[in-house]
Amino acid sequence: MLSHLYRVRQCFAADPRIGDIDQAVRQAIESTGVFERLSPGVSVAITAGSRGIRNLPDILRATGEAFRRMGARPFLITAMGSHGGGTSEGQLHVLAELGVTEDSTGMPVRSTMQTHEVGRTPAGMPVYLDSIARAADSIWIVNRVKKHTDFHGPLESGLCKMMALGLGKVRQAQLIHAHRPGDFPSAIESLARVLIDTRRILGGLAIIENRRGDTAALHGVPSQHIPDREKLLLQESYRFFPKLPFDEADVLIVRRMGKNISGAGMDPNVLGRLYIEGEPEPEKPFIQLVGVLDLTPETDGNAAGVGLADLTTRRLARSIDFPKTHLNTLTSNFLQRGKIPITLENDRELLETALGSVQGAFRARPRVAVIEDTLHLESLLVSESLLESLPSDGVSVLDRLPLEFDREGNLPACND
Repeated sequence: MLSHLYRVRQCFAADPRIGDIDQAVRQAIESTGVFERLSPGVSVAITAGSRGIRNLPDILRATGEAFRRMGARPFLITAMGSHGGGTSEGQLHVLAELGVTEDSTGMPVRSTMQTHEVGRTPAGMPVYLDSIARAADSIWIVNRVKKHTDFHGPLESGLCKMMALGLGKVRQAQLIHAHRPGDFPSAIESLARVLIDTRRILGGLAIIENRRGDTAALHGVPSQHIPDREKLLLQESYRFFPKLPFDEADVLIVRRMGKNISGAGMDPNVLGRLYIEGEPEPEKPFIQLVGVLDLTPETDGNAAGVGLADLTTRRLARSIDFPKTHLNTLTSNFLQRGKIPITLENDRELLETALGSVQGAFRARPRVAVIEDTLHLESLLVSESLLESLPSDGVSVLDRLPLEFDREGNLPACND
């Protein structure tokens, strides 16, 4: 068993960060020219998704205030595919867990799982639109642009995906996930263009976050330019994707996972594991064993993606809401990610089991890392054998800590 770990920090301090969210939101929306096209009194449905986007309540509040100042009547709609158990109440609860409420945003929050077909893609796929959004005069899209957890291409996670899956609810998500992941970018673009052609989409606010998870940039995009502009913004976001400071490790312990951390609970891009039938695995990082300890409160029992780990704890298993997890997993069609890992009594037993299962040249001195989650990678704990392989630039050693467990055999809360 390890006796101590080293706390190390990656240098993310130079990443850009927006200080005044209200001003940045207002300027981004004004840059699209949308206010010049608004008539007084029009209703504007603004999308609110399930991801753990930093400053999301503030960004949505500022968006609503910007439209309200121009005489519009903005409100929020839940836009998150099958999340929240695929129910209106569940999706409202997801937003509340993320701090998105009428009180925090100054706007009503409305939810439905009802959709209407508003067109078809060139390939013949029906295009569905949230019935509340369809009844509004206009729709404004808000989402973060970033690398996706399931596929890569010219369009990944962003405004187009929010239109396609967020506004299309479970019905659209099921249709998209019937395709192979490699076909997702083109399907999402086709769906988004059909929705844009309905002339209901005013435009969108694209959020880019830095490696600390702070808001790095806000871009307003007119509706007709969303697909092409988003392809450029995706490349910009790649610059700020957080990574582990190593390409190989024997054991990675993830303290928590959840839908507010990643669409897959733990980001496969960080883990170096895709676990999608028929799709090639990433070349790096290569991590022999992954253990996950707990679910975030915000995920509300949704453990979709837990199968990316090899080992987990009894407390995580007891926290799983299986109907929510199964619905999300089956809708995605990535069943391998829904398997329950080997379940150990506590953190100590999990780590002991992992260390005893390491194979290869480092079995006697396993290379071990502990991270809070796959979204926050600035600070982490590493074993001495892994410390020796870290780059000399951009990573600093803060201190040496004893490896201790509490009375229940669990790792204490991280104070960093």
